[in-house]
Amino acid sequence: MRERQRVEHLVLGMPRPVPELKRPEGMDRRSWKIEKARLREAGARLAPGIEEAVALREQWRGVQGTPETLEREARSSEGMLARLCRKGTITANQLAAAEQIRECVEALRAEVGYPTTSWEARVDGGRCGGGEGGLIAYRAVRWEMAYSRWRRTVTGPIAMLLEMIVDGVGYSAAAPRYRMSAKRAKQCLLDALNAWWAVCCSAGRELDAPAIEAARAGHI
Repeated sequence: MRERQRVEHLVLGMPRPVPELKRPEGMDRRSWKIEKARLREAGARLAPGIEEAVALREQWRGVQGTPETLEREARSSEGMLARLCRKGTITANQLAAAEQIRECVEALRAEVGYPTTSWEARVDGGRCGGGEGGLIAYRAVRWEMAYSRWRRTVTGPIAMLLEMIVDGVGYSAAAPRYRMSAKRAKQCLLDALNAWWAVCCSAGRELDAPAIEAARAGHI
């Protein structure tokens, strides 16, 4: 059975099996709807090892490259941005901006303990992180202010930008998930990295003693 599935689904690329469904006598319509969904899911599941390989292929369907290569690139945080810099796609300044954004985001993740999608309200309206005794370092306040403004300034889906900058997903891999071309996703990435320095400098100019106190009190 396993060898047959390996040939059919990994070698020949056949679709998942579709189980034959027959409603049992006496089963009401609502119960049959639930049971039918369960049977479809169970019937389409393949043997261990083959199931994971087919699921990976389905995840990257329509994207140029082997699923294994695309998945490896998507999981390579340092590799993707460093490769872009070595190829001349992004500059050293843009790479440095990406590293600062990643550090800021990871610091927020560590502090609040929420996934990326829950950060916006926390960053744009919540209290900034602090050091010993609740004091907030100038650099941390500046970065959080910059990050909040950066999110409002950039073009393109924030989730896609964070996947590329923080998680290291390649723009060619991220683009199909957000229904755009790789070229457009790449431009969104470049624009976002350029925008970081502008908002960071703006936040730095505005950070005087009253602003830092406001941040400590949770008003920034």
